[in-house]
Amino acid sequence: MSDDCVEKIADGEVFAEHLDELGAGTLERIAEIIRDVVRFGERTTLDRGRTAWRSDGIGVIRDPSRRDMGSAFRMERKYFLELDENDCSQQ
Repeated sequence: MSDDCVEKIADGEVFAEHLDELGAGTLERIAEIIRDVVRFGERTTLDRGRTAWRSDGIGVIRDPSRRDMGSAFRMERKYFLELDENDCSQQ
């Protein structure tokens, strides 16, 4: 994932709604968490051009249809495995 996309995700819904949940105090730390999840996490391809990654209890969803390009939040492995069944486009 490009740095531009990581920064858009970090500065969108994640910063506004999931900052404490991710244990990140700054925008830079959120971006670092997202990069680590994408780099080291398990990956799945979803419908509507979306991609998801999960590592250490944190999930990242890249959704090019969203202005902020996606989201990152605490995610159980079971939820990750069922993403195709869940409508996570509003996460």
